[in-house]
Amino acid sequence: MKKPSSAVPSPVRPVYRVLPPVLLWLWGMAAARLFRCCDRVDATFFRMVLVPDRPWLTIPLSLLPLLLLPLLRRRNRDPEQLTVVLAPLAGVLPLLYLPPNLWSVAILAGVTGWTGFRMVRAGSLPPLPVWCARHPRWCAAAVWLLIVLLAGQAYAASVTAFDHLYLAATDWATYAEAAYHTFAGRWFYADYPEPCWSAGHFMPGFFLLTAPWFGWFPSAHTAFVLNGLLLFGSGGLLYHLGRRSGIDPFTAGAAAGVWLLHPSVSNLNLCNFYGFNGEYLFIPFFFLFLRSHEQGCRKTAWLLALLTLSFKETFAVFWAGWGMMQLAAWCAGGGRARLREGLAACIIGGVYYWICIRWIIPRGGGGEYIFFSQYAQLGDDIPSILLSPLQRPAAFWGTLIHPKNLFVLLMILLPFLPGALARWPILGAPVLVIGFHFLRVSRDVVNLSQHYQLTLLCCGAGALLWGIPRLCPGGRLDRWLCAGFRPMAGRGRLRYAAALSSLLMAVIGHWFLAQSFYGPNSLRAATALPDGRAAIADLKQIIPAGEKMAADESTAGHFLFRNPVIRLNSGDPDADWALEMQGDWKSPDAVAVHAALLANPAWHPVWFRRDGVRKYYLFSRRPEMALPVPVPEAVPPGAVPFFRQNGLTLWQAGNRIIGHGRLLPGNWHGYPEIRVAVAFSDGSVKEIPLLPGKGLIPLHELSAGTVWSGSMEIPAGIVPVDAAAAVRPIGAAPNIGLPPTGVVIDGLRFSTGDNRR
Repeated sequence: MKKPSSAVPSPVRPVYRVLPPVLLWLWGMAAARLFRCCDRVDATFFRMVLVPDRPWLTIPLSLLPLLLLPLLRRRNRDPEQLTVVLAPLAGVLPLLYLPPNLWSVAILAGVTGWTGFRMVRAGSLPPLPVWCARHPRWCAAAVWLLIVLLAGQAYAASVTAFDHLYLAATDWATYAEAAYHTFAGRWFYADYPEPCWSAGHFMPGFFLLTAPWFGWFPSAHTAFVLNGLLLFGSGGLLYHLGRRSGIDPFTAGAAAGVWLLHPSVSNLNLCNFYGFNGEYLFIPFFFLFLRSHEQGCRKTAWLLALLTLSFKETFAVFWAGWGMMQLAAWCAGGGRARLREGLAACIIGGVYYWICIRWIIPRGGGGEYIFFSQYAQLGDDIPSILLSPLQRPAAFWGTLIHPKNLFVLLMILLPFLPGALARWPILGAPVLVIGFHFLRVSRDVVNLSQHYQLTLLCCGAGALLWGIPRLCPGGRLDRWLCAGFRPMAGRGRLRYAAALSSLLMAVIGHWFLAQSFYGPNSLRAATALPDGRAAIADLKQIIPAGEKMAADESTAGHFLFRNPVIRLNSGDPDADWALEMQGDWKSPDAVAVHAALLANPAWHPVWFRRDGVRKYYLFSRRPEMALPVPVPEAVPPGAVPFFRQNGLTLWQAGNRIIGHGRLLPGNWHGYPEIRVAVAFSDGSVKEIPLLPGKGLIPLHELSAGTVWSGSMEIPAGIVPVDAAAAVRPIGAAPNIGLPPTGVVIDGLRFSTGDNRR
């Protein structure tokens, strides 16, 4: 007979059997809640638009992580150790109670990446690197498939934004036009936004390398294709260089995947609304530089580095920062080669940048360097800006240490950790570029959507790829991340943990912050605007090819390579045609431009078109083409009024609502548009825009009693029940909705109780 064991079972042992599923469920609940509540994300101003949570959907989604439990328990039979490994998942508890915001995304990504690292180090996940090593072609195929999908999406997004007149001609059209003129022998010159040399910068290498592309294929689509190739094709180059350096397929594939899925890389495609940027050529050349530098081919590496100086003068600041990091590495015990390299990079970068901004750009016709005005709070020139930490400490440190700066830095670096920390000299090289970027007077330019953090992205990806192989088991970082349990031995498992951790964080950041057709940071801002292709086609029938024209930011790019185009500003443009578009959010000075053209007797309105909130006006110097003066419209016979307020009357005639505004005596100025919101019995609200005289006659020139009108069709089965009115400048694109009873909007008061007739 077997003797009973004298060991007393621990009373806490059952707790460890319950805690792993609880922790997984907590993570699932936080992720599902954030997923369900996040409707839209703005990666420029860091705003998150929320919708009410739906528990009936959130709770089932939160149970999905429990599917991992059998796998985790099979590979890790000690419930206590598994609980300790999953302990960081408790960090999502605040996300269950606080309103979701973008910091929630950072917390979720950080907790997920840390837990993934610990699970690999504990042996809780299957060895994916072994499978990838046996099937490297499948790993490469997965990387290239992701490249094709994301590059295709980038091209489609650019075309969509271009067709909806979302892209501003500055910067993409300026760079494309300068490259096109370089191919034709007009070296480095562009007409847009005004005739300029080298787009206000010094970037001969970029123009020479891209000139054949724009010379052989003069089209906006050439810029869109180059954007996709440089941003996402560089992920394939990163994978190829990693494999050529002897890095295993999984690590190389994960590093390429982190680059491809990084939210900032996807946002660089539209670059807010600036589009293609010349700095993107730096990406593949920097990756090639790192490969040569890692292999000890210093001459090849520095030839590539010197070549990147010609892509834009700002890269000289980056190489000066690279030199500073090499000097820091030398002080930490590096060889004399780091000392020589650091001194050379600092001197070459500093001198080259000074020559460009003090001599080449001003004498080439670029005027005062474009970036000086962005540091007005620190000083007027380079010495005062450099001394601002001492002379103006409040302005310097108050601008540098800003919550938005910290969040941008966190979201950029998070997917590259912890592998990139093993190559801190690479990761720290952009310190000067990022530091000056964070010191700009405008906080709006500090975001994930513009190109100023490009060097940090490149250095992060390079440090990750070549840093993971240098990670050592038992190091300080490894011990801290694996606190609470003893990790499994083996350098390969540590590499696997770092690569998987970075990939998990990149996936979460990509879903919430990357600009895409499927995530919260979608292209709604572009697709919500009217499609402008029909209007542009009509304009090209009127404006002869080759004649000089002035156009606004949204329309100018559509006439690139066809007409010499300059930017339309207030005053008398030096052009044969002037094209302006009202109702676009990129035209804050629209009213002033419109008034200047109408007040100038040399210009005549020759064409008008309305597409939703947008109004197109074409002016010419040819009086024989002038539009006839708009005639006031009469009240239609048989119409029944149902709303009257302050000279505004809404009539119902059959299945149409007709709005008429009768000008009351008063001090009217400008070219406002009356927008009337009509509420229907089904709860819907539709708008009637009323534009007096098509916006061609200022209100102070209209006599009292002049009538203007607009109309809409009443959908079948509903009736109008209420109305509201608002006055907006013609440059605005409002959506006024239906305010509460008795609210005053821009001076027009209405009351639903007294207006129905």
